Amino acid sequence: EWELGKILKHPNIAEVYDYFTEPKNGEIRSYIVMEYIEKLPENTLSESSAVQAALGLVDALIFGFQKGVIHRDLFSENMIVNREGILKLIDIDSFDHMYEDLYDPHAADSSGTPMDPLDGYLKVMEGGVSYLLAFGGINRNLGHLIPSDCHRNIQEGDLPTILEYLNAVKEVLHSTEG
Repeated sequence: EWELGKILKHPNIAEVYDYFTEPKNGEIRSYIVMEYIEKLPENTLSESSAVQAALGLVDALIFGFQKGVIHRDLFSENMIVNREGILKLIDIDSFDHMYEDLYDPHAADSSGTPMDPLDGYLKVMEGGVSYLLAFGGINRNLGHLIPSDCHRNIQEGDLPTILEYLNAVKEVLHSTEG
């Protein structure tokens, strides 16, 4: 988490300040000092602030992909909108380097369904954006932006597809602003 925190310096990702260890009960315990984020109560954002929070999520994800990391646990509890209306991705430990034993392009369950489907991950990202938009009372389905040829495991060459999808989401969000 400390190593990832050093490379994930972005306004929409919780900042990691320090790492230290200390002995406790005969063991060495590790600690990470992170940014404190005071959570905004749900459903208290204006529409424009909700769009800005969703854009922050997309920007943070794009930034991570550009650094070669993917957030593997993207759900509401790992997205905090602070009192200023700024989205912060937390749980830095859920970021992981892409393609380092994360995805086996041939892995499938007993019915032949891909174990790490690209379309599934894109749907999770879309769900995160929709969750943030709902803070401002916006009901927007962005699932139609997911390419139809993505029902397969994530593969090393999929970064352009993921970035293309996220940029399409950004375009829709920007059109929602006006």
